[in-house]
Amino acid sequence: MPLPPLHVRTPLIESRPLTEALGRPGCRVWLKLENCQPTGSFKIRGIGCMVQRALLADKGCSQVVSSSGGNAGLAAAYAAAHSGLPCTVVVPSSTPESMRKRVSAEGAQVLVHGSVWRDAHAKAEELVSATPNSLLVHPYDHPDIWDGHGTLVDEILEPGSGLSSPPSAIVVAVGGGGLLCGIARAFQRRGLYPNLIAAETVGANCLSVAMATGHPVTLPGITSKATSLGASQICSSTWTTVQEFGDKASCVVCTDAEAAVASWRFLEDHHMLTETACGAALSVVYNSRVPETALSNGGDIVVVVCGGRNVTVSQLSELAGLDS
Repeated sequence: MPLPPLHVRTPLIESRPLTEALGRPGCRVWLKLENCQPTGSFKIRGIGCMVQRALLADKGCSQVVSSSGGNAGLAAAYAAAHSGLPCTVVVPSSTPESMRKRVSAEGAQVLVHGSVWRDAHAKAEELVSATPNSLLVHPYDHPDIWDGHGTLVDEILEPGSGLSSPPSAIVVAVGGGGLLCGIARAFQRRGLYPNLIAAETVGANCLSVAMATGHPVTLPGITSKATSLGASQICSSTWTTVQEFGDKASCVVCTDAEAAVASWRFLEDHHMLTETACGAALSVVYNSRVPETALSNGGDIVVVVCGGRNVTVSQLSELAGLDS
């Protein structure tokens, strides 16, 4: 018997400020407010789905182990707590104390190991191998996670959502590509191919590099301050899906400062605080960088406001250069 989802149905609202910023007659900008999820980001959709499916599997699930010091780790802790499972979140030493406290507040054990995500993930794999029926929750690379993220599209397309027809384009911030993969596949299952606009920041732009070279490339390092986008390589399934969208798929890269300013403008326009990773998607519209192919026939553009809890107003102000 299916379990009630751990995510909530989030609002889809028309944004007058972003529509005006886009400045194209016949085009309206809509916001899918994933920042309204219980954990503050879209991550609970996919990770909640993964945990619940493991719980319903024949062998069951004895514990949840995550290797993310960011929003994925917080979602894993929340999903485990609401499923009656113990949870260990392994984080690198670079994880801010504020995020460690949020994860711990959800009832998870926080284990600090290594200085980078690879170290933490290796330790998480070690813990899983030592305990039968443990579930290793990857931050973005698993079919259950993509299916969970795809429920976002179900809500966008359902009658009464506000849209009279499927959107002409959807703008999504991209790190490892889990959200993009889930959204794209959900549209594909319905035979729909809207313009798929991926947003990245300089120094965490693994998808744009892959699109330029024709194959996935491992970045030598992550230099962007938008740490939630800090994946060194796009996941293989996302890459395959992007290729299937052909010229309907594009990638827009902004600077950290542009992403931070976009998040600040969004805070002023809609009174919602988001990480600069989310600002990367918002900057595509605020800076009028939506590809012409997505605008030529008018229509609705949906920006996924992916949210994120790893930011404060003062931090965002500093990143946007407003505190000098």
